[in-house]
Formats: sequence, structure tokens, C-alpha cells
Amino acid sequence: RIRLDSEDSTPREQIERFSEYLRGNQNLAPRRAGSLEYETAALYVQLEEQANAKEALERALAWDPENPSARYLSGVIRFAENRLNAAVSDFEACLDSRPSDQPCAAGRVQVLLDQDRVEGARELVEQLERTEKNKQHVDLLDAWVAWAEERDDSRLLEMLSNLEAVPEAAMLRGLVHAHSGNDAEAELEFLSAVERMQATSDPLVRRLLGRVYANLALLGSGDAYDEYAGEALEFGPIDPVVRVLVGRRLDSAGFREHAAEQLDQAVNLGPETALVHYARGSFYLDYGDKHERTLTSWHRYRQLKPTGPRAKRVESRLQALQ
Repeated sequence: RIRLDSEDSTPREQIERFSEYLRGNQNLAPRRAGSLEYETAALYVQLEEQANAKEALERALAWDPENPSARYLSGVIRFAENRLNAAVSDFEACLDSRPSDQPCAAGRVQVLLDQDRVEGARELVEQLERTEKNKQHVDLLDAWVAWAEERDDSRLLEMLSNLEAVPEAAMLRGLVHAHSGNDAEAELEFLSAVERMQATSDPLVRRLLGRVYANLALLGSGDAYDEYAGEALEFGPIDPVVRVLVGRRLDSAGFREHAAEQLDQAVNLGPETALVHYARGSFYLDYGDKHERTLTSWHRYRQLKPTGPRAKRVESRLQALQ
């Protein structure tokens, strides 16, 4: 009844109704109370009130530690805060109680890829059962891992050909086209991804918006691309990957000192994000500071136990530098 009465209500009104119901029904079954607290947390996320969302999630998980939706949302929030190891715990707990949970599998893969643990991401995807219902979801995760494995661009586009309506697939197609030098196609795909991501309520998907805008900004110069860079920082102010991409844009425009500032900030924001340590090391290698900052960055990268093509390159280059 409360849910039906809330259909045309604002998130704030719905929160008040859930809270009033919880106050007046203190003998609810733990799973029911946990479910309502989770829904309250999700509404706070819509309102961008992270502190209130986290408090509601703590109550939800105190009632029902195995609630997969609460675990997913907690993992996304921790991921957005760059607490990747804590996010891993949430996504793994979710998958332990519900191995086929699609959102939690997506969250786990995204964290693994930011950690550059490509082999772990591949292993997880291979364990997911493909059914008629979840085939597109698994195909998308398969394509993300293939991108991290540096598969052939044409093969990646083929893998994504049946995922036209998926916003993350549009982003990935944009990355592939940009890598191939097809900037016009890349821009169309990124703009499509922005439109679709802004229309979704999934917090994990919306977290990628800053990265899409940052990749758009890399495609050109001028006012429009400056605006994309501004949007990237607005949607991902503490996303270390966004900072890396903004740094790349500044570097390509000749502002190397400002680019260095962005990359230094990226590793401060995301010490658990292997990708940013790799990027910072690569930047300073080209910048001619290889014996200090490159070595420091790549040693920190190695400590995060990455796998895949970047990890192999770092091992080879470190041997040459040392």
C-alpha cells in the first residue's frame, strides 16, 4: 500500500513514508525491514545525499547482511569513493548469496578492471551462466574484459553488434572507434552513451558518465571539447580515471605541467586504482623523469597485483629501467 501510494510522490515524500512505517512497525521480519531501509538508501542516492544513503545502507545490512540489492548499492558507493577493496567485499558477498546477480557481477568486473586484474575478470565472466534472459548482460561483460585484454578492434565491434540499446556498450564502441582513429564514429557513440546513461537510475552506469565526457574531450579542441572536459570533472570530480583522461588532454595540448598535476591528483584520489599508477608511470617515462616518478608509480602498480597486457609491459620495462 505504501509503495502504491508513493508512485506519484517525490523521493523525499517516499523516504518519509518508509521511515514512518519503520518507526511504527518495530517487529518487522529482518528481511522486510532490511528491504525498506535499502529502498530508503536508494532514494537518498537519487537525491545525491550520500551520507544519508550510507546510514540507511548500514541499517539495511544490519537487518539483512545478505540483501543483494543493499550489497550492490554499498559496493557502488564504495567504488565511487575509490575504496576498491571495500567494494570488492560487497560485490563478492552479493555474489556468494546470489551467484547469478547481474548488477553485482557487473560491479565486480568493473572493480577488477580498475584494479587491472584482467585475468580475474575473465575468470568471473567465464563462470557466469549464459541464459536467454541474461545473455546481453554477459556479452557486455565479456566485451569489457576483451577490451582490457587488448583484443582486435574489429573483433570487439563484432562482440558489441547485438548490444545497440545498452549504454555501456555505446561507450565501449566509442573507445574502440577512438583507438582505431575513427573520431567521428567515436563521438557519435560517446554522445549516445551520455544520453542513455543520463536516463538510467543505475548508479554504477551513471558513475561512468564522467569517463564518457572525458573521452569525448580527447577527440578534439575548441569550446565544445572544453565543455566536455568540464562536464567530465562535474560528473566525476573524484574519479581518478577521469583525472588521468583530463591529464592526457592537457598533455596533448602542450600543458605538461598541468597534465602532471592531474596525474598526481589521480593517484592521490585512487591509491587502490591500478590503472592510474600505470598511467602516471607511462606519462613520466615520456616526460623524461623515469628514474624517480616512473619507478615509484610502476612499483605501486605492481603491488596491486595486476594481470594482463599492461602488467606484462610494466615488468618488461622495469627490467630495462633498472
